[in-house]
Amino acid sequence: MNSLRHLYALTMMFLKPTIREPILLILVSLLPLSFFLVFYLIGGRALSTQVLIGVLVVFMVNVGIIQLPQLSVSYKARRLQEMYIASPIGPMVYASSLGLSRLAYVGPGVLVLIIYLLSAGVILPTMLPMTLLILTIAWFAGVLIGFTISLVVSDLYKISMIANLAGMVFSVIPPVYYPLDLVPPKWQWLAMLIPTTHAAQLLRVVNGLADSTAAMMTLHAAALVGTCLICLTIVSRRMKWQEV
Repeated sequence: MNSLRHLYALTMMFLKPTIREPILLILVSLLPLSFFLVFYLIGGRALSTQVLIGVLVVFMVNVGIIQLPQLSVSYKARRLQEMYIASPIGPMVYASSLGLSRLAYVGPGVLVLIIYLLSAGVILPTMLPMTLLILTIAWFAGVLIGFTISLVVSDLYKISMIANLAGMVFSVIPPVYYPLDLVPPKWQWLAMLIPTTHAAQLLRVVNGLADSTAAMMTLHAAALVGTCLICLTIVSRRMKWQEV
């Protein structure tokens, strides 16, 4: 119960700058949605529908991969992170509250997009709980990846470049905006090394936008959860080391 109270209090505290700068909510949403326009012009309605599924994944993942490392390193440079870690809240409550506060940037866009996809029949109403579960796991994976980056790269002047490069590697290059089927078969194994590929593919399969076998679905789910566990282990060990 104490952890939940700490989580809520920290999230609201980290959320205040977002509330004071509502224009950022629009700016953060523009880049992923711009890919929708590009793919619509290239591939028409069919491909643009696939892109909107990818936009959901990008929204949820990039708050952790791009935004969180920059914020975390900024707090570290100002000696704020050490204060939080030394307090009773614990490293995972701190990391989770940072991730939840970043959701405010994309929350309105995600909500509007989900409502649109439901009304358009892209997201099946019966699959909405599963869709939200996949997005939640993708968000958690993004938070843990971002926090791992912030622990490895502690230079305030380099973190922005590294975080944006990571965002490109995890969101733009792999088949997130576009379906995995468009990747040549001999290169699909390379795309499968990126966890966002699995999140996007799971969303497409559960909503009937792509075909897959039970074995591949298990692989997608295992890869996404495995990414969370690996990064969770790294974050827990590194943060415990800093506490000592």
